[in-house]
Amino acid sequence: MRVAAMMSPIGSKSGFTLVEVVVSVVVLAVGVTGMLIALGRILEGASLVVAEAQATQVAQDMLAEVELEALARGPAPPSTGTHGRFQWAWRSDPDRHAPPRPLEIWTVTVTWPVRGQTRSLELTRVWGKISS
Repeated sequence: MRVAAMMSPIGSKSGFTLVEVVVSVVVLAVGVTGMLIALGRILEGASLVVAEAQATQVAQDMLAEVELEALARGPAPPSTGTHGRFQWAWRSDPDRHAPPRPLEIWTVTVTWPVRGQTRSLELTRVWGKISS
């Protein structure tokens, strides 16, 4: 029986040829590269969303600060500042469409750098102090 096993034809051996191995490695490399590119784009998109959420939080914080200042001392003059990588500016404009009561339109603009460009976000609030 040992002699018969040693005399088996060459074509009946099992395994992979060098060409099959090289082709499978190339296909695997292309697939992994595609997945890494997709992962990079997903992470980039997620970082943009996080930055926009942080900018919104900065703008909301500034509007709250301006409102507290207005309640305590009266309207504050427009100002600018920074919060980490975010730059903010706020201004107050009179609302001309509300004649019986003096209303103000407060606007906070937050800007931040993203890949060599500048993104911005603007929040607006209408504010009026009710006098008794």
